[in-house]
Amino acid sequence: MLWQRSGRPVSVRTDFTRVATEHLMDENRPWMLLELERVSGIEKRAIHRILRDELHLHKIAARWVLHALMEVQRWLHYATYSDHFARCQQNGNQFLS
Repeated sequence: MLWQRSGRPVSVRTDFTRVATEHLMDENRPWMLLELERVSGIEKRAIHRILRDELHLHKIAARWVLHALMEVQRWLHYATYSDHFARCQQNGNQFLS
């Protein structure tokens, strides 16, 4: 016999927390996890999971940004990194100045 836990179904909590987190992120991107936890009342761990796994956001330069890059953007980044790497190999530490 399967036992059911008391309380709300997991899907209800997930939908509510996802919508609440998404609304806060639309309002202001440079949130810190602790601030989001304080304002929303949702656990920091749950907020982090929603941001990374469901909304596909990553913290970059103190802002949460969408991580998914289009194919063209990936190739442009690759070309830029390759150019910088080649210049670094040719010029050594002078590349940094």
